[in-house]
Amino acid sequence: HMLEMLALIAMDQPKAFDAQSIRDAKVRVLQRVYPAPDAVAVRGQYDGYTSESNVAPASTTETFVALKLLLDTPRWKGVPFCVRTGKFLSKKITEISIHYKKPKVCYGDVCLFPEPDVMRNVLAIRVEPNEGIAIRLMAKKPGFGMKLSPVEMEFTYEEAFRSIEQPADYERLLLDAIRGDQTLFARTDGIEASWALVMNILAKPPPLTPYSRGSWGPREADQLIENDNRRWFLDEDSV
Repeated sequence: HMLEMLALIAMDQPKAFDAQSIRDAKVRVLQRVYPAPDAVAVRGQYDGYTSESNVAPASTTETFVALKLLLDTPRWKGVPFCVRTGKFLSKKITEISIHYKKPKVCYGDVCLFPEPDVMRNVLAIRVEPNEGIAIRLMAKKPGFGMKLSPVEMEFTYEEAFRSIEQPADYERLLLDAIRGDQTLFARTDGIEASWALVMNILAKPPPLTPYSRGSWGPREADQLIENDNRRWFLDEDSV
């Protein structure tokens, strides 16, 4: 699912707005994604997992994973795609956050404003729950002087379309299946490309790291993204 969302974000504009063209564009992404050479995948297992019913006491099955991926395309050259998922995290959310480049604020000895005050602008797309979009921008505080503060602009479907009943889970997929519309369905070559990436990582799996229930996963996952001077756009920061 994460790789499907990555493909939707990174794909080039399809030749047409139809199932064939959209899935062609997604597959081209999945066939050219690879693990970043300077990063190690993070595998985690929440405390108490091996005490769960029907779980082997010595199980090494992961319940968390974080990856740093790159795309072998001119458009996305050098741009990291960091993904993570896990069980028993702080909150159950599905979100895509697009971090824009941090602006250059100093030219020689001249600085427009103190660099520590400048954060990256972030576009957050909330898939579930409370579907919507939020934009975090740096804004000048009212008054004299040049002091910046992060502010958010927020849109949610629930607020904007109160009178429209939202489809239930899988309702649209079932309707598309009846209609024969395959736009939202994965295609065989895309699935094979996704598994090729995953199996390449599992061939030499990183060590399993424990994490506490209710946390955001192992500390190593934070380090994975902080090495690029970035941070996860956590739920408390977003819509």
